[in-house]
Amino acid sequence: MMIPILLAVLAGTPAETSIADGVRLFSEGKYPEAAQAFANDKASGQAIYDQACALMEAGELDEAIELFRQVDRSYPELSGSARFNLGHALLRKAQAPPPQPVEGKEPPPTPDVLGLLRQSAAAFRSVLDVEPENTDAARNTEIVRRMIQKMQEQQQKQQQQQKQMQDAADKLDKLADEQQKQAEQNKSTPPSKSEQSKQQQQDLTEKTAEQMQKMADQMKDSPDADQAKQDMQDALKEQAEAMKDLADKRPDKASEDQQEAADKLREAAKKMRDASEKMKQKNNPSQNQNQQDGKPNPDQQQGEPKKGEPKKEEPEKSPEEKLADQIIESEQQQKEARDRIRRMLARPIPVEKDW
Repeated sequence: MMIPILLAVLAGTPAETSIADGVRLFSEGKYPEAAQAFANDKASGQAIYDQACALMEAGELDEAIELFRQVDRSYPELSGSARFNLGHALLRKAQAPPPQPVEGKEPPPTPDVLGLLRQSAAAFRSVLDVEPENTDAARNTEIVRRMIQKMQEQQQKQQQQQKQMQDAADKLDKLADEQQKQAEQNKSTPPSKSEQSKQQQQDLTEKTAEQMQKMADQMKDSPDADQAKQDMQDALKEQAEAMKDLADKRPDKASEDQQEAADKLREAAKKMRDASEKMKQKNNPSQNQNQQDGKPNPDQQQGEPKKGEPKKEEPEKSPEEKLADQIIESEQQQKEARDRIRRMLARPIPVEKDW
């Protein structure tokens, strides 16, 4: 971890006293107070850098990011440290929970997580321009790059599934239209022509079964698709009843069954279209920001179970997510308060540099 490179100073000028207070407060974990103490020395690049580190530990990431960039631009001797911690601050911001809406106020902007990860990787990578042998920077660059790659793959998969849902909805609407047409025809079909209608219904039933199987293969892990498939199963039952009625030369009764089947197919199509829209909003949350009601439940905190409910098990994290957590965890564990707070290095991991 890259942490403040703070120098212990003797009591002297007000600025020196402030820096000494900042060092002490930082070592005690009082980060907001430490940031305020460092802020009293506005002319020192070291103090600005240390203020940024304290703000980052205090969770004031936007302010910390701006100060790290200021140090990088104005104080070349601190560029490597500023860029390294800039990468950490950007990574923390990308992994932070999304801001919660407040009733009566404009919804907060949705963070661009992928954009923040790209900036984080670029910041870690830029450390190597001034410190070519910095193995921590190389390692973190690779970790964040893998996080970006995984997110892009997930987005691509979601977009593909969204398209499949939309295509399925269109297909179901088409099947419903065909079924509706057959229902209307059978209202006036004489019993003598029921056999021909039965063949038409059999063809449509086979198309429905084929479409349901296709959806089952493409959308195995989608609860929304499961609900639509239940409607399709109901439609198939009605279609089977229609075929039985036609075999018994009762086209008027078959017409009623076919109408029920058409209605079920349209219900399935609506559910698939709703599922597609939901996934679209998930992929582009900023487009749906103004549609959220912004009214949090006072009896339930974000991410925690309701009162009286058992806590749900957390899903298994991916290797990339575990590695990212290690970055944050190492920052918090590797702090030592001495006369001088030194830069801490995580255990080097060999990294194949592809740049």
